[in-house]
Amino acid sequence: MRIVGLTGGISSGKSTVSNLFKAHGIPVVDADIVARNVLKKGTGGWRKVVVAFGDDILLDNGEVDRPKLGQIVFTNPDKRQLLNRLLAPYISSGIFVEVLKLWMKGCKIIVLDVPLLFEAKMDKWTKPIIVVWVDSHTQLERLMARDGTTEEEAKNKINAQMSLDLKRTKADIVIDNTGSLEDLKEHFSEVLIQVKKPLTWIEFGISRDGALLVGIDPKCARGGLIWKLEMFILLKTEAGLPITRSRPLESTEKCGPGSWSQRVQPGIDSFTSGWWSTFDIPCWKLCTLSVCPKKSSSEEKETSLQEENEEGKTEARRFSTRRINLR
Repeated sequence: MRIVGLTGGISSGKSTVSNLFKAHGIPVVDADIVARNVLKKGTGGWRKVVVAFGDDILLDNGEVDRPKLGQIVFTNPDKRQLLNRLLAPYISSGIFVEVLKLWMKGCKIIVLDVPLLFEAKMDKWTKPIIVVWVDSHTQLERLMARDGTTEEEAKNKINAQMSLDLKRTKADIVIDNTGSLEDLKEHFSEVLIQVKKPLTWIEFGISRDGALLVGIDPKCARGGLIWKLEMFILLKTEAGLPITRSRPLESTEKCGPGSWSQRVQPGIDSFTSGWWSTFDIPCWKLCTLSVCPKKSSSEEKETSLQEENEEGKTEARRFSTRRINLR
């Protein structure tokens, strides 16, 4: 799976490029939409923001007054950093969930539309990185015309983000949007060719089809088939999620209801990233993506007999030990 990073600055035309990707059938995860969802009334993000900024930022219906909150953070760098710290875990996990949904659908290419791609360190799990760039004068004029704000207010909003010139140096692909819409579409068509080129082996390996292709383990005990969690772990690692594993998942371990805590959890432990809370997916849910054939009646009887024999041998050894102790 190829995760393309798309970023830019306010009034640079990033949203227009994002819509062009959607128009060409490429799914886009929009961080702004995720951010709006995590600020909805009653959510964890909403509660933390209200505690930090007070009830004055709320509307009559209890929702956050986003323009008012924006005025506070755009003029106060400390408040802006506080807001980012409060919402970062919720936005990051929300983006990851949306990516995971698209991965489950089998999408080969996904675009992450994230204004703070570099600031949030999300550039580490996107390739290529596309920056929509305009010169500072054009950016200022467009912002003032769009929002009807004064020059000072527009500059405050622009200065609250990393400069486009700096973002440009970090990009793999730069889209110059200083021209007309037709110029942008022409440049986009060239970028689209690069984005839709065949996947590399690594990109295919972390896609759903790649995971399912290598996930059938012929060595699984009694012919059971499992979806190997190594690819799921690789996906999270590619997404920038450190994972602590106390031991590797054994090839003979099978998925099934109730097996998560006994077999899978010890092999994965928990995620250690400060931005991400534990994202447990029970083993039996993962198995719905592949085949876990049931044992035949003869196999079940054979297994039962073997277990009884093992229990008998254990009891015999215990009895022999007791006789030796008595002597």
